[in-house]
Amino acid sequence: AKVIGINFSATVTLEVREWPTGIPDYFHFDDDVYEGQSRQERAKLERKRSLARYHFPRPFATSSLPKKDISMQSVENDDGEFRLYQGVWRMTPLPG
Repeated sequence: AKVIGINFSATVTLEVREWPTGIPDYFHFDDDVYEGQSRQERAKLERKRSLARYHFPRPFATSSLPKKDISMQSVENDDGEFRLYQGVWRMTPLPG
């Protein structure tokens, strides 16, 4: 990829996992209120949290629609350029 006129490339090996019914809501992202904090308050705190293995980013959108997720993170002690990479692809059907 070319970024600001500079050619950039990196390698990483990913651990990928499919979640046919979505990632389990271990962190209560779907709850309006959890432990006295609103979803909005928790989202602000989540932005400041350091990356940690197996604690995937908060979903950008939550809804009652069925969902399927694919999580990915860099393999621990990989010889690539990333110390830790994480991501989630969320798929939901289009209503209508």
